[in-house]
Amino acid sequence: MSSWESKVGIVILNYNGANLTIENINKLRSYSKEIYIIVVDNCSTDGSGKKLLSMFENDSNTRVVLNDKNTGYAAGNNVGLKYIEKNLTNVDTVCIMNPDIAIESLETLEHMYCKLWEYNDLAIVSAQTIYNGQLRYPNDFGWKHLTPRYMIFGGTLLGRILKPSIRYEKLLVDKNNVAYVDIVQGCFFMAKKKAFAEVGWFDEGTFLYEEEAILAKKMKYRGYKLGILVDEFIHHNHHEKDKSLIKKQNKLFDMKCFYNSRKYYIKNYSDKSKIFIKFACAFLSFDFFFKRLLKRLF
Repeated sequence: MSSWESKVGIVILNYNGANLTIENINKLRSYSKEIYIIVVDNCSTDGSGKKLLSMFENDSNTRVVLNDKNTGYAAGNNVGLKYIEKNLTNVDTVCIMNPDIAIESLETLEHMYCKLWEYNDLAIVSAQTIYNGQLRYPNDFGWKHLTPRYMIFGGTLLGRILKPSIRYEKLLVDKNNVAYVDIVQGCFFMAKKKAFAEVGWFDEGTFLYEEEAILAKKMKYRGYKLGILVDEFIHHNHHEKDKSLIKKQNKLFDMKCFYNSRKYYIKNYSDKSKIFIKFACAFLSFDFFFKRLLKRLF
């Protein structure tokens, strides 16, 4: 056993997707028996929790935690992170991994672990992402902090015309193939446990969306940096997901989550004036109302 394996705890948040989660864990277990895996079932309605408990009851390094209600992405993952903090004191590194993420080799995780600890200023690292079989470099795994233009118009109807962007035109990569970025993807990253705990884990003020942007700001306030290993790749098989965190057919709720999370970010992490915050939130409320009206009409 490599010494690093027993120092890593992976958190996987499950909601009505036991089969996909089991497939993910079995693949990880084919690489390593020693890495800790904490599965948090976010109050699934299809019996996923019981299925996961039964499947991994004999795996001492896989723990299944059942939430008594669906608390959303940030709070759900925090359950797993706090479980690690309380019960796995030897773990110094945590990894957030969605059920639909696929790692092709143990070496990817080992390389990420080693680079994370090689850089004193790095608190979080991620990798390049192959999204549904396509590498969309450098747009889908590292971004700049939200700009005022993006805070207001990103994801809105008017934004389709204005096309605000927080994407990097080009990443500055050092000799070790590490590129510093402001924000890394929330679906998969590795973090130093102490730094993550220091900023209070994920902010639980959102149910879904903007978790990674908020976490990036919290890390920035503490002086930590985030990076991408451009010579490592993971697969995000988004189309293979059994169920999303929320029901896909409930598009209105999904949309409401987006607007609520964006406004939460603006109010708490934009570092802008009260006038800007009021205007931005008012515009987003209007855009949500207009989108909802269009969906009802068409």
